[in-house]
Amino acid sequence: MTMSKQKTTQSSSRASHPNKPDTLRKTGADTSEASPRAETCLSPLSAQPDTPRKPGTDTSAASPRAKTCLSLLSVPTKHANGFSLIELTTAIAVLMVGMLGVTSMYHFGADKMTALNESRIAVQAVQNEIESLRSLSFDKLRNGQDLSFVSTTPLTEKLPRAKSLVTIQDYEDPAKKIKKVTVSIKWTGENGRIITKSSTTLISDKT
Repeated sequence: MTMSKQKTTQSSSRASHPNKPDTLRKTGADTSEASPRAETCLSPLSAQPDTPRKPGTDTSAASPRAKTCLSLLSVPTKHANGFSLIELTTAIAVLMVGMLGVTSMYHFGADKMTALNESRIAVQAVQNEIESLRSLSFDKLRNGQDLSFVSTTPLTEKLPRAKSLVTIQDYEDPAKKIKKVTVSIKWTGENGRIITKSSTTLISDKT
């Protein structure tokens, strides 16, 4: 009778508290939920009952699934290891090659801009000299070679080692009073090459 009363009391207490767990957690236990990765790995391991091992068996061996779970939980990710010396050296080499290409393109563009400016100044100087010779009287046009310019063009001093030449000669018959005038200017351009700009015109006596 006493045993049956105790069982009846226990069953009634459980029925009055249906949500109360059968076991209580220890004080200070971690009640936070585990990560999905840990739950996936630990749930099959914890679900297996502890079976006694036979004497002489290797206790260090584990199933392939257990090894995979342990490796996922213990091995750090690749980013946590940082960069190796080879990776760092390769990155620096690639960066240096890129910077060298950019520097080469900058110098190439600067040289071309300088050459264009020098060519513009030379063409302007030749045209100014021809117009100055046309403005002179026909009697002042003396035949000769390697004559100096009679005009002055700004910025011609920017032409390295510039040399201006004027050649005046009679065109066909001197009685026609027509002069053949050749105006040229030479200077040293990029990479030490000699650049020449020249123009030829005919000037007649207008009187």
